[in-house]
Amino acid sequence: MIDSLLRFRLHPATAFAGRLGLVAAVATAAIFLASLVGHDFRIDSVWLTLFPATAMSVVAVKLVIFLLLGRVHESWRRFGLADVTGLVWAATLSMLVLAGVDTAVTTAGVSLTGPQLPTAVVIGDWSWTIILMAGVRGLWWSFHEELLAEVPTVRLRPVDVTALLHRDPVALDTTAVGSLVCGHTVLVTGAGGSIGSELCRQVLAFKPARLVLIDRGENLLFLVVHDLLRQAPGSVIEPLIADITDAGRMESIMARVRPEVVFHAAAHKHVSMMERDPAEAIKNNCLGTALVARLASRHGAEAFVLISTDKAVNPTSVMGCSKLIAERCVQALASGSQTRFIVVRFGNVLASNGSVVPIFLEQIRRGGPITVTHPDIARYFMTIPEAAQLVLQSAAMGRGGEVFVLDMGPRVRIVDLARSLIRLSGLGPDEIEIVYTGLTPGERLVEELYFSNEQPCRTDHPKVFSAVHRPVDVVETASLFDSLAALIDAPPAVVRARLRELVPEFCGDDRTANQAVSHHG
Repeated sequence: MIDSLLRFRLHPATAFAGRLGLVAAVATAAIFLASLVGHDFRIDSVWLTLFPATAMSVVAVKLVIFLLLGRVHESWRRFGLADVTGLVWAATLSMLVLAGVDTAVTTAGVSLTGPQLPTAVVIGDWSWTIILMAGVRGLWWSFHEELLAEVPTVRLRPVDVTALLHRDPVALDTTAVGSLVCGHTVLVTGAGGSIGSELCRQVLAFKPARLVLIDRGENLLFLVVHDLLRQAPGSVIEPLIADITDAGRMESIMARVRPEVVFHAAAHKHVSMMERDPAEAIKNNCLGTALVARLASRHGAEAFVLISTDKAVNPTSVMGCSKLIAERCVQALASGSQTRFIVVRFGNVLASNGSVVPIFLEQIRRGGPITVTHPDIARYFMTIPEAAQLVLQSAAMGRGGEVFVLDMGPRVRIVDLARSLIRLSGLGPDEIEIVYTGLTPGERLVEELYFSNEQPCRTDHPKVFSAVHRPVDVVETASLFDSLAALIDAPPAVVRARLRELVPEFCGDDRTANQAVSHHG
């Protein structure tokens, strides 16, 4: 029974016919109730004789208007304020048409009480249409969400995310990583995240003397350590719950651990979330990075690798701007330290926590729609293993001060990624609806990998490039961070305005971030 319902749900033509039938049934019920109330609940032979012609005309008008306004074509698997507004508009337009047409159109020359529908019946029909249609759609949405979405008989094919790249995965040469990691103490911040945890897995393969994991999320850290100990039972793994912005705690850890290699993956990464809380982006991504980097240098780390993002290039978002500032900090420290400070710029990482792939797959599992902000939005993509290997490769080959970027091939449109996921899940192109929701604050159509004054240069690996950039002024950077420290308790509008003054490359606007949170960013 449930299996057949699910098959019905996933067939677009059948679903459309079903919705059309429901609209017709609701329209019939609405005019019946409105007429019944308008005639004081008196049912006689004359009323019964005239009602079918009246109902057919009213239902025909409503069906045409609901079809023209797209109220039948849209998926009923969602029901929000926009859907209620559209329903009210369709019902209102139907009422205006019914009230304005003559007897020949509405009742083929015959009416329940005279040449036209009484005003009370027309208004009653409008009210009952909204009440009944909202009730039916709300019940269907609730039934779908609470029952059908949890039925295990919806079987989607497992998706190989490498098939979404539209290129061959890059296999990086990690032979040089052995001398950097083997027998040494390695520290990873943000170890509970997708990239941080994958870094830990790959580092363990090179047999470090000790692997220190830092994250402020207790549950994430617990799960990662459990997985790592299963992978390498004899390894020395030390999980530490800590906030990278806590100077006293981080000083204590660095002084005791004295790591030789630091991989800094801890960061706030969601564009829309940081538009809402820009001071947190400054506190964590900028000041936190500066603290960990300075401590790494002070306590004799051989290498420090910052994981950055292509959103740092000509940033339009607070998150991107914060990562650009973090890059500048690391580059400034590189000029006067024995520690090799290195920056790695990522594109979007497929299947990482909170990225579009798991969100799209969940939307597909629920029958749609898939939400995409713009039909032309495009991103560079890489896999989690590629990202982790790029970090290790960069740590091994970097001499200090470089920005490494992976050759990720051409940009991929998000809508094409969504269509690929639908196909790879074993569904047809028309079985899942794609809805465009509009760009959110800080989001832009395409990302860039290099500033205009950066020159990509080849490295020893054919798929890894180094961005040659202008020297970073140490005094200027120190002044920038002094200004940033004064912003961590400031209101969002003040933080964004000050960032535009402090970072000329930042071209974010001052729209408030109270819009719906976007899943791409």
